[in-house]
Amino acid sequence: MTAPLLLGAVPALVAGLFVLSISDVGRGTWLVQGASIVMALALATGGGVLARRPSRRGVLVAAGATLLLCALPLLGSAQSPERWVVVGPVSLYVAPVCLPALLSLVAWRMRRDARLHTGAAAALWAVALVLAAQPDLSQVLALSAGALVILALDVTPWWRRVATMVPFVVAVVLAHAQGDPLQPVGHVELVVAVAWQHSMLAGVCVLLATLVFVGTLTWRLGRLDPAQGAVAAYYAVLFACAMAGLTPAPLVGYGAGPWLGFGLWLGTIAAVAQDVAASVDRGRRVSS
Repeated sequence: MTAPLLLGAVPALVAGLFVLSISDVGRGTWLVQGASIVMALALATGGGVLARRPSRRGVLVAAGATLLLCALPLLGSAQSPERWVVVGPVSLYVAPVCLPALLSLVAWRMRRDARLHTGAAAALWAVALVLAAQPDLSQVLALSAGALVILALDVTPWWRRVATMVPFVVAVVLAHAQGDPLQPVGHVELVVAVAWQHSMLAGVCVLLATLVFVGTLTWRLGRLDPAQGAVAAYYAVLFACAMAGLTPAPLVGYGAGPWLGFGLWLGTIAAVAQDVAASVDRGRRVSS
């Protein structure tokens, strides 16, 4: 499961390195990006072993940890926007580290355990509201898109699914109303524009790299469980926001958070795939 997803990310990796090469960045930027990629690979290969199979308690722990980590920047004295936790020389963008894995866990367990519906929805609401307070409109939109995919495949009555989306709409409105004073940076939020300014071929290649990445996610996750398409929707919205210069382009723009989040999610999806395989095997034994 992990290998095809890693291959799908290779064009984005190459595009990101190309954008850094044509941007005026220092050695420290290259070192952070390189270390983030190595750590992402370590999380991808080791995460599935460490996580074992997802459980109800695991989802609750992941939701609580995500909420805590996303709220930490709000406790500091920095001026808005407050989206980062300082880790040594690196300001770590927390939301992209946590949200892909959280969406994946919630999507899988909600499909298996109806008792998690209210609790999981409430956890996602809380995270969305914390992100709106930062404010981080792009991450709120991406999280809401992932939640919409999960709810669209839910078996609960339609009116309950619509009601579940209302807090996400509120979070989007709150984030948008605050505005975003952050000025976009060329090799972070404006990678698509930087590529187009370099040449039409570079711009097309960057766009193709993002399409390959999102397309690979959609295809592979759809075969595993349609609800896992929530993660593909999350990344697709972030890429759309990046094209507008609102957020770092995942894996293509500079940043430790997106790469660490991708690696952590790969480890999580490997654990989910183990659980899927075990469930199928149990079903075959029962039917035989």
